[in-house]
Amino acid sequence: MADVITFYVLMMRLHQLTISDQSSRWRISVRAQRAIYTSLTVSCVANLIGFVAFTDDVSNYDDLIKKPELAWLVLRGGALVLFGEPGKDSEFIVEYLLGVSFVTLFFPFFIVFCAHALVYLNKSVQMLGATFFFLTPIGTIVTSSIVDLSSIFPGPLLASMRFMSIKL
Repeated sequence: MADVITFYVLMMRLHQLTISDQSSRWRISVRAQRAIYTSLTVSCVANLIGFVAFTDDVSNYDDLIKKPELAWLVLRGGALVLFGEPGKDSEFIVEYLLGVSFVTLFFPFFIVFCAHALVYLNKSVQMLGATFFFLTPIGTIVTSSIVDLSSIFPGPLLASMRFMSIKL
């Protein structure tokens, strides 16, 4: 979570430095920036607490890991954390909804800051590079994390899209 806060703060500071002239209506006061950083930190801490509170193995864990669908995972070694019986709801849905609300609340502002800074830099070649090497990969990664793209794109194409997004 600290990475999210750090990245968001850096992008917001970059945006504010890009539009540093006082006449821009997109300029955010230091007080408002601190309020945004504080709310972002509180949201990340709430998300962390949600993971701690709702991440727990199910009561019938020993029976579930004997099922053929999960037994092969146990044989591979390592830790197997089950949030619930496969195909059934569990308490983890609360944490999932908290995480989705976190992304829904803060990600649009992040995109607006980045897009506005790029429009402000429109006269340079850096805009095209930043769009191609920054916004497109982040948008692809976030979209594929939120939306199940496997029903839209075939497996090999989806795998290559994810790989290229990470490599860019």
